[in-house]
Amino acid sequence: REQLRQSYARRIAEETDKIEREFMGRHAAQARFAMNLSRLSPVSSYTYLVTDICATGVQEGENLEPTARRFQTEVMQNFYDKFIVRSYAPPNGPSMIMHGYAEGFDPQKADAPELRYQYSSLSEVLGNSWIDIVLLVLFTGAFLVVAWAAFQRYDVR
Repeated sequence: REQLRQSYARRIAEETDKIEREFMGRHAAQARFAMNLSRLSPVSSYTYLVTDICATGVQEGENLEPTARRFQTEVMQNFYDKFIVRSYAPPNGPSMIMHGYAEGFDPQKADAPELRYQYSSLSEVLGNSWIDIVLLVLFTGAFLVVAWAAFQRYDVR
């Protein structure tokens, strides 16, 4: 019975991961499209660049997710996989649930895994934000040309 439960638990986890990956892929594509569309405004390019430099932008969120997943896996392996819950349900009686721990596991002595997070370096951020830098330079140039043209048309008299 335990083998069957483990087999189904593994299949459920695999299918859930597959559905989540598909969802995250579609979500990332929509987010990229929205970001690119919002870059029609120089304010968006400036915001993306500054927030990424300050480690609070989109890039840092993408950097955080794999670290959080790795940490979650470590916590699962070190703690939650060590708890054993068995439920017994006779056909015509009340169910009974028994809690226990894996052999050799002492929750009082268990160490919590450390969340090791590395922020993106400035060179990585600037390398990934090149499109925003280029757009800001182009917007600045375009606005300067428009201002210069307006100034040239103005009659001083």
